[in-house]
Amino acid sequence: MKRTIFLGAMIALFVFWSGKSGNNSHSFSDGKYTVNYETKDGMFDGYYISYYRNGIKKAEGNFVANQRYGKWKVWDSITGKLLVVREYKNGYEFKQIFPNENKNEKDPKPILTRNEIGIYPYEGITEKDVVYLKRTWRFISRIESSPIFKDDIFFNALLDAVVSGKIQAYGTADDEFRTKLGKDEITRFSDTLRTKIIGYKIKEDFFFDSKRRTSEKRIVGICPVMQSAFNEKDSVDVCWFYFPEIRNIMNAIKVEYSNCSLNVKTIDDLFFFHCFPSVIYKESNVKDLELKDYFEMNDLHYQEKLAKMQLQIEIELIETEHDLWIQF
Repeated sequence: MKRTIFLGAMIALFVFWSGKSGNNSHSFSDGKYTVNYETKDGMFDGYYISYYRNGIKKAEGNFVANQRYGKWKVWDSITGKLLVVREYKNGYEFKQIFPNENKNEKDPKPILTRNEIGIYPYEGITEKDVVYLKRTWRFISRIESSPIFKDDIFFNALLDAVVSGKIQAYGTADDEFRTKLGKDEITRFSDTLRTKIIGYKIKEDFFFDSKRRTSEKRIVGICPVMQSAFNEKDSVDVCWFYFPEIRNIMNAIKVEYSNCSLNVKTIDDLFFFHCFPSVIYKESNVKDLELKDYFEMNDLHYQEKLAKMQLQIEIELIETEHDLWIQF
């Protein structure tokens, strides 16, 4: 268990990101990129258009619930010449329209299908094919309408699985899954009358696979976060779960969620497709600092600066992928 003064800042930033219901238009510029985009319910949803520093259009396409969808185009930074056109079915499946794919390609991109137990498996990757890698940590704030938080079914399923010995919980001194927790250390959280799940921390890797010419976000771990029973401004990290070890539990929880694609039928699908609003609270760095540590909390513009830094990282991930499309 780890106590953190985390709750207020993350909820405030989540509200900042979520905005009003329906599609919301936004603009972002940091001297490197200028981007116009839409969000809905805190997720990238709608048009996305970016420009190079010199004003030439760089990329254009659409998102649906954080997933690329339909045609995406990328242009050259100097000539404005069209360089890449892709047609996306979802964040994992696409067809390269221009330049034309090599018809004799030995390793065609796989069609996304469920395995024998109904889970979408991740494709195998090799280290030599990963040409870009960035680790980030996100926070998913509680939304009552989200299947992740509905009646705390997900959290209780994790607790039950720990007690029954189906999965392992890990300590919160770090997020490296080094310290195994006993059942008795977890069961004390089963009394939700005095505490409340206010969100989940997500540890994930974003990488570009040059062999398949596509990027992925793969969740490494999940940490439930509770409101402190003693101070409502404090939060408590319950424990970490290693994501590959809990997918069977998540797959057993069926959902109906109109905000996501028809592919989302379980809690596992929801996480696999990243169909949830979240904010980045940390990126990999040598000092292991969270983003909030770069600013003074008594700064009147603290939340605004932090939100801009979070968005800057989000845009960087999207635009780095566009750069890699051109290279590969």
